[in-house]
Amino acid sequence: MSRAASGLILLVLALTAPSPQTWAESWARIGKNSEVEGYLDLDGLNSRSAQPYFWLLLKFTVEKQQHSSAPPYTIERNRYDVDCGSGNYRLVAVTRQTSGGAIAPTVGFSPQGWRPYSPGSFGGTAAQLACFFADFGGGGFDFGPSGPWDKEFDSQTAKILLSSSQVREGRGGLLLAKLKATLTAPQIFEGKTYASIVDHVAVDCKRMTYRPVARTMFDHSGKPIVSLARPPSGGHQEFRSSALKDYLGERCSVLEARATPVAPSSTPSPAVAQQPKQKATSTGSGFVIANDGHIVTNNHVVSQCVGIDVRLPISREHATASLKWGDKRNDIAIIKVERSLPTAAELRPMPLKAGESVVAYGFPLSGLLASDGIVSAGLVSATSGIGDDTTRVQISAPVQPGNSGGPLLDETGAVAGIVVAKLDAIRLAYVTGDIPQNINFANQVRCS
Repeated sequence: MSRAASGLILLVLALTAPSPQTWAESWARIGKNSEVEGYLDLDGLNSRSAQPYFWLLLKFTVEKQQHSSAPPYTIERNRYDVDCGSGNYRLVAVTRQTSGGAIAPTVGFSPQGWRPYSPGSFGGTAAQLACFFADFGGGGFDFGPSGPWDKEFDSQTAKILLSSSQVREGRGGLLLAKLKATLTAPQIFEGKTYASIVDHVAVDCKRMTYRPVARTMFDHSGKPIVSLARPPSGGHQEFRSSALKDYLGERCSVLEARATPVAPSSTPSPAVAQQPKQKATSTGSGFVIANDGHIVTNNHVVSQCVGIDVRLPISREHATASLKWGDKRNDIAIIKVERSLPTAAELRPMPLKAGESVVAYGFPLSGLLASDGIVSAGLVSATSGIGDDTTRVQISAPVQPGNSGGPLLDETGAVAGIVVAKLDAIRLAYVTGDIPQNINFANQVRCS
């Protein structure tokens, strides 16, 4: 075995190519042009290894010859490892086949280093799909026509079956669902007639739309005629069955945003709200607004708590707090501890302007990062949020789970906003094919 530069262990045995008997059954086409067709091995997406990988098959329309000492070939199978976090992949194994079906020796090949993959290319599409399925558990996917199909829905164009046991929850407000549609009227694809399809679809829980990412079409006898795979980024479709949409909407409800880790001290006297340990812990940040014990935080940090424990500023003592007021729409809450507090935050008297320097202060990733509070600096990128929401500002200051409810400070140290959210980079990457950077939001506050 050899150790990769990233510290991952690569076993030579893991480079064994799929057996020839399964090549025709498990490969889904991801694209084609006048010179080559690209296919992704769907069975290869069932790896439960820590590092996703995929096999990419290239079928050339004319013979290729990589080296003068090797015979020409028409099919090439490439094994890639993928680093989903950085958007890089590397080629680690190659198998080639002649037009007569014989395995062609691979001459002069050595594993390559990590490099970025390009969305839209065969390799980029395959890498996106490998990372997409890895987010849903990285194993146990059944891409065949089997069920069990225990839910049935009707639309104007098809009878739709769903396997409830194969609905999976992923990151970024996405579901993965397996559907089988028997068409009311046969359709034609590339000159072939199909009567039913089996889809794996990515469901966007925010917009309640879907996008097929793996599809197999079947003729009247149930024989597959073609399998297709496409990246999860791109246009989504509206559900044609309202009952199916309602059912998946219920499954989406478990993916609602949750708050996470813990507490500040110093300048505007931040404090932390935390659920008791017998329940799943939700933690966030906050700041003192009155010396009589009133503290501001996000509504989503405390609204579901059965009890609230606050680590106080300066003394770092713990005190029990009660929820006094919450606004779900604007995601603001006020909690109160029954004791006097030595300092309170000063609020900024005027609204922020684009380009102003700001600082987010809080306690992100509690138990992992520093316990004394973390400062992150940035700029006001825009004076409104998503959809021109004027109650929020967009900031470039990095924030993490646990910053929720913490203060956004201006250059004088006055509180100008409440850190409330960050754009879900993974979900947006699935939709757009690009990874957004430093797009975060705060509720605007100012005294009058």
